Amino acid sequence: MANVFDAMNKLYPQLNRINVSGETEQVNEADIASLKQKLAEPLAQLEEIEQLDNVAVTKQRALQSHTLKPLDNTVWLRSLNKITSGLISSADDEPQMLMFLGVNPKVGNTTISYYATRLLSSYDSEKACIFFSIKLTKQQTSPIFQALVEKNKSVDEFINELEYCNFTEVCFDINLKDIQSAGTLSIISSLLAVFKQDYRWVIVDMPSVAQVPSFLSLFHLADGVVLISKSGETRLPALNALIEDLEECGANIIGSILNFRTFPIPRFLMKFI
Repeated sequence: MANVFDAMNKLYPQLNRINVSGETEQVNEADIASLKQKLAEPLAQLEEIEQLDNVAVTKQRALQSHTLKPLDNTVWLRSLNKITSGLISSADDEPQMLMFLGVNPKVGNTTISYYATRLLSSYDSEKACIFFSIKLTKQQTSPIFQALVEKNKSVDEFINELEYCNFTEVCFDINLKDIQSAGTLSIISSLLAVFKQDYRWVIVDMPSVAQVPSFLSLFHLADGVVLISKSGETRLPALNALIEDLEECGANIIGSILNFRTFPIPRFLMKFI
């Protein structure tokens, strides 16, 4: 046991010296001051490193639009380029909100709307774009969105926490049961209203209205709605019926994209697009 105490005394000479009898010797105040001085410099270096890391992350997010990688020359990409080019040429300086709606489940709506945001942000680095994705899940709702619904966090507080850069991404996973709860549509509409005030382009990845019919009331907030359909699955009568429902709700259909891709791109791979 004495060997253990001796080892502790060698490793930590500034602390109270431990002896076998259990008695302690009082530490000199000069030793304490010396220990604080030695620890102050490494702590300051750690804080400086953390600040540099935060600056690097901010710069990386701000420059994401400059690292846009081209996808394969697919049919949907050509259709998307036509739509985004038309928006750029015809739009004025007023903020624009576009909603992308998948007619079929797993039609690639998130991939296409995400890439549309990247295309719009690449036209002008000074005009900020935000990609807002709402995903239905059987898992738990995103904690931040749950806090907004329960009013533990206000919409303004959430907006102030976002970094205003050329490309901003906000994704919420919402449980299928929570999507119909009171306050969900109100929170989403409030977020969209603030996004449109703060950003030049607001691109919204909407869930299928077949899963959430109540979301039909949100499409009148958008300046334009783009429909995404899948080859071989979308029937023209069903598409026409959906367009009629959207137009009755005040939606402005500006185009449709036919997607021939079979397998969806996972969300964690989106950043490599």
